[in-house]
Amino acid sequence: MKSMLRILLACMLTTGALAATASSGTTKNTGWTTFVGKDFTIQYPKEWSLDQSGAMGTIFFLSAPKLTHGEEFVNTINLVIREIDDPKLTLESYNNQTIAALNKELPLANIISSKTVAAKVPYRELHFSGVQIKVRLEWYQFFFIKNKRTYTLTFTAEQSSYQRLFPVASAIMHSFAITK
Repeated sequence: MKSMLRILLACMLTTGALAATASSGTTKNTGWTTFVGKDFTIQYPKEWSLDQSGAMGTIFFLSAPKLTHGEEFVNTINLVIREIDDPKLTLESYNNQTIAALNKELPLANIISSKTVAAKVPYRELHFSGVQIKVRLEWYQFFFIKNKRTYTLTFTAEQSSYQRLFPVASAIMHSFAITK
């Protein structure tokens, strides 16, 4: 379990590093594209770009369009799916392990909020900020546990862009649905 959390944390943190260099339920978003994965769906605006290369152990990255000319950081949403090796893993324990790993690995980590959301497939919502590669970032995550897997959906944005992108990123994340 610890190795799975380290991989997930590395992916979350590396997402920020990569970007610096380069459901909750079903929502209907008119004109959006629907990506259908092996056991999930997610909707996103056509202006966002989809990368299914599997970089850093992700299933996909969705990259937001640049907000300003010359913007270097690429704000993204990504999905990581991992097999569970602990049959007693709960959303609460997974959240606690993730927060412990964040506090250990992410300089200046600040947990903004953490709560369980009752839904068709219950999930844990975690919102935090920190500094990575001298860039102030903010993360918004959903953790799902279903079918002996964890599904971690993460929005990563530069803090200066977070509030402007959050309404669309949140709608994208809330369109996520596990289909099997």
